[in-house]
Amino acid sequence: MMDPEIEIKNLTVVIPTYKRLDMLKKILDSIPRSIRVVVSDNGSSVPDSFILEYPEFKFFKTDRLLEALENWNHCIDLVDTEWFTIPSDDDLYYHDSFEIISKYMDLNEKSDLIIFGHNVIDEKDNILSTWKPTNIFNIVPPGAYSTFKYGVDARFPGMIFKKKLVVSNDCFDTSYKITAGDSKLIQKCLLNGTVSFIAEVIAAYRVWPNNSTALTMASAAWLNEIDRWQEEILAVAESKYSEKGLTLSVKKIKDEVYARNFAGGISNKKKSAGFFSAMKFIFSNRYPYHANLKTQLRIVLAVLK
Repeated sequence: MMDPEIEIKNLTVVIPTYKRLDMLKKILDSIPRSIRVVVSDNGSSVPDSFILEYPEFKFFKTDRLLEALENWNHCIDLVDTEWFTIPSDDDLYYHDSFEIISKYMDLNEKSDLIIFGHNVIDEKDNILSTWKPTNIFNIVPPGAYSTFKYGVDARFPGMIFKKKLVVSNDCFDTSYKITAGDSKLIQKCLLNGTVSFIAEVIAAYRVWPNNSTALTMASAAWLNEIDRWQEEILAVAESKYSEKGLTLSVKKIKDEVYARNFAGGISNKKKSAGFFSAMKFIFSNRYPYHANLKTQLRIVLAVLK
């Protein structure tokens, strides 16, 4: 049962929202009223009558409609505690989430980022899959990057950040319009902060059928942003690793990340537009020759299935 009195004075749950009152209500109802919650009401779409239902929580209206990552940066600006988490307005927490968060925040005061597990849920709250760290462990920089070098499996409702870490890594890069702006920030934090991994599920991350990822993955623009993300983050990673006398297989990492997205794009293109469109997509984009053999096999299977 949720503890309605639990307080975590140095934590803010900051939620970006835009025209999803039903989802916003669900996540707010999953958080104890004693927790500090700040909502960034993008475009001022939340009616006053709704706000009055949550007098313990703070709502900040924007005077114009912000782009998604711009709104997320606005959320970070609203945080005035040492720690914060930034779920989407359609995510959820569980009855014991904040007891678990409080426990491990106390145990990991010197960390800069705490990563918990999450369930992936559909539009009806059904659990589709679960991800969580395999054990409880701490990694000093830049070591945590290696855990997610091919992609970030953790999700924001299961991540507790120190604000100073995020701000020192320039928050979200708003020049990314399709993908990778969030992953780039997380990987920069992994390279520059001490990270605690906790093998506990604390949140639900929602995915929707025909979401933006599924609709845009099969595009050159998507793959171009994937390559740009890798070039930028690998430049940071190489520098951080060289300071420790370590090396990275830059070509392999870049192509492996690209290949995983390439395979997904082929599958989506074939499903939505047929075999010949998938083949056109393949030949109009570069091939990731340095990717793992297993992943290259996935590309072949994406064509043949």
